[in-house]
Amino acid sequence: MMANIFYPMSHNFLWYHQGACISYQWANWDLVEMADEMAIGVVCDNRTFYNDAINYFYHGAGNGRIDWNAATLTGTVVAEFNSNTLGEGQEEGRDQGHSGFDIPWKE
Repeated sequence: MMANIFYPMSHNFLWYHQGACISYQWANWDLVEMADEMAIGVVCDNRTFYNDAINYFYHGAGNGRIDWNAATLTGTVVAEFNSNTLGEGQEEGRDQGHSGFDIPWKE
């Protein structure tokens, strides 16, 4: 069930974003789906599932990709300070519940 139902749903969301504009979903949406793929990869002992999340983290097109920054005005870190050693999450101007999802899901 994990491999045949839940993994394809997460994979399709990450790579196709339900057919919506890639920047429509904010970073925490991507991050939750990446965490889901990684967890399913561990539970199912499937390195391909796990690596798909890692690949998206570094190379995906959505806002959950790690290296999107203030220059693109999208992504998990939208403002960088002090030579890129400090940053502000994409959801920081919203509420604690949403802003709290950005960084914990990255870890």
